[in-house]
Amino acid sequence: MTDQELLAQFAAMEQRILAAVKPEGSEYLTAEEAAAYLRLSERQLRDLCRDQRITHARFDYRTYRFKRADLDEWFEAYRVKRKSVYD
Repeated sequence: MTDQELLAQFAAMEQRILAAVKPEGSEYLTAEEAAAYLRLSERQLRDLCRDQRITHARFDYRTYRFKRADLDEWFEAYRVKRKSVYD
């Protein structure tokens, strides 16, 4: 078996493991994924968690999980609506 074939097998195995551990389209996001989803830094997201301004689950001192629906709800709460030009 060549090196290229071994690398291809390892890459395929890695994809299967990742798919089993975290299914695509999961409603739960890690802190890194949630920060990217909201376009915030991880530090900003942790500060929001510390101040209890965003809904999250915390399993230990560094493991956070966020529901996508909760992130959307938080975002909508801070949305500023434009004024109508007709008022």
